[in-house]
Amino acid sequence: MAYPAKNPMQERLAGIAVLIPAWQPDEQLVELVRLLVRFPFRAIVVVNDGSEACYDQIFAQVGAMPPAIVLRHERNRGQGRALKTAMRYVLETIPGLAGVVTADADGQHSVKDIVRVAEATAAGGGMPVLGVRSFGEGVPLRSRFGNVVTRYVFCALSGYLIADTQCGLRGIPSRLIPAMLAVKGDRYEIMASMLTQLCWLGVPPLEVPIDTIYIDQNRCSHFRPIRDSIRIYLFLLRLYAARIAPMCFDLVGFVLAFAMMHHVGTAMLAGRIGAMAAVTLLECFAATRRRDVIYSLPKQIVMLACTGLVSYCAVRVLVGWKWSVIVAKLLVEAAIWLALAALPKRALSLKTEDGKRPD
Repeated sequence: MAYPAKNPMQERLAGIAVLIPAWQPDEQLVELVRLLVRFPFRAIVVVNDGSEACYDQIFAQVGAMPPAIVLRHERNRGQGRALKTAMRYVLETIPGLAGVVTADADGQHSVKDIVRVAEATAAGGGMPVLGVRSFGEGVPLRSRFGNVVTRYVFCALSGYLIADTQCGLRGIPSRLIPAMLAVKGDRYEIMASMLTQLCWLGVPPLEVPIDTIYIDQNRCSHFRPIRDSIRIYLFLLRLYAARIAPMCFDLVGFVLAFAMMHHVGTAMLAGRIGAMAAVTLLECFAATRRRDVIYSLPKQIVMLACTGLVSYCAVRVLVGWKWSVIVAKLLVEAAIWLALAALPKRALSLKTEDGKRPD
């Protein structure tokens, strides 16, 4: 039974839409939606991600429970694409939303936890929210191992230690939906992709503890441990490679210039020019809009120039102490990289729905 509408927290749910991607679901989806419609959510958007015709009855039952809405992909396009379809739908057709909450269709997220994440999203001041499970006794080994590995790989990439990188129960404020639509990935790698984008934007999610639910040792899950894990790790590796490319260009330019000129200042300048070229190419390739490049690229070039000055001074000091120039350069750049990784992240290209930067 729903809470009274006069309850302020429940009134906030009216600004939240629940998004559920579904492929070949069972009756658990129907039961989940039946319970969710008792709460005053603005909409419950279920995406039929190319399920076979024998599942049409389940989606028909879901669609018969307002405010539930069923969207359909003609073929299976993956969890990530289904979430983007739902986000694009609410962004274009439901004005005034405070945000959306994504949930799984296989019963792993309880209604009370969905409501808890929705309330946190509505009250979070525009911050994303992540449901966090505990991984103690009773959790399937493949799930426990996969979460631990992905957690530390993600930390090495983003600088943020997220307790549960694979949980599909998340709250996304409306101002961040355009950024989430722009991330790469159409299948399970979308979860890592969205978290990475949020961290790089300087808005890591607020973590909300939720129940850990694995039905029949998670056999109903469509997650393929080997294939999908490889997809996720390769995706993270590509992102990591893109992040260290400027460093590689800098080192190559430095070594080549020093080998020819035998002058630390000239070599440092050549290396930084190479790094700036790499940053420019990456920004122009990855940006979805020209103004994103205009805003973020100058900041990154200034950062490279400032760290280049620090690096030059430190290398000169170490060389004065009879260190090898190349060893000194490697050590100093590693120290700078670690120092920058430890600093709090700041938003570089965060946009609101109208394209303006938030205050």
